[in-house]
Amino acid sequence: LARIDKARAAGRDVTLDQYPYGAGSGGMDLYVPQWSLSGGMDAFRKRLKQPKVRKQIEDGVKDLLLRKIYEADQRSDNPVHTAAALSRIRVARATHNESLEGKTLTQILRERKQAVTLQHGCDLLIELISKGTGGINHTLEERPGGDVDRVMQHPQTCVASDGSVFEFGTGNPHPRSYGCFTRTLGHYVRQRQLLTLEQAIKKMTQLPAKRMGWTDRGHLTVYASSTGRTSLLLLCVVVVVVVVVVVVVVCTCTRPRRGGHRRLRPQTGYRQGYLPETTPVFTRD
Repeated sequence: LARIDKARAAGRDVTLDQYPYGAGSGGMDLYVPQWSLSGGMDAFRKRLKQPKVRKQIEDGVKDLLLRKIYEADQRSDNPVHTAAALSRIRVARATHNESLEGKTLTQILRERKQAVTLQHGCDLLIELISKGTGGINHTLEERPGGDVDRVMQHPQTCVASDGSVFEFGTGNPHPRSYGCFTRTLGHYVRQRQLLTLEQAIKKMTQLPAKRMGWTDRGHLTVYASSTGRTSLLLLCVVVVVVVVVVVVVVCTCTRPRRGGHRRLRPQTGYRQGYLPETTPVFTRD
């Protein structure tokens, strides 16, 4: 955030966007050395069959896990810490075994009756990666005062989501696909009051629209968009037509018919007017 502020102070047009979750989403292959994925998944599987190369991959995975999912005060030789760390990686989609979807690495190891250790977590992760499993990765501090809070409160942060839309009941997708904006309003505005309602609405509308260069979107203004102006014009035309039709109908209905009425002589105590021939006229004695 400090680097962004420094860049903006130097005149650079830099902003940022965020969805309100501490977990990211993507392939679990983020946790293996990227050189091991060169040539695609088939090449990755072949490398795993070479003991020396597999050992290098495992070392790389352990290093990434230690840096990404263990907190600063957690140790890999502590079973409780390791269980908490491995719980930050959850299976989102596993086409080879759908029963794994929604489960964390810790849960899967325990179901297999394996000790929850860094080595076993590493082996499980490599296995899942080799089968193209997608994951949800809790790598940001979501507790009050953590990374999510700090980023969200930055004045240039837009609230946005790049989540794919899946058919309901398919896999265990990241919640940003459906809950990005409702979570912002419900959790961070109403419950925790980290943002005011006005700030949240601005981050979800005006800031993103401004970033995209949309001058007729993202704010409430009379006749803000061309579509709105066109709709208003059509509405005015319809109203005018309706008013004209109503006036014509009223005038037609109230106009006296020729020959169907006769002029009455004024009678004492009665108003002068037109009455049908069949209407009886009463006069005072």
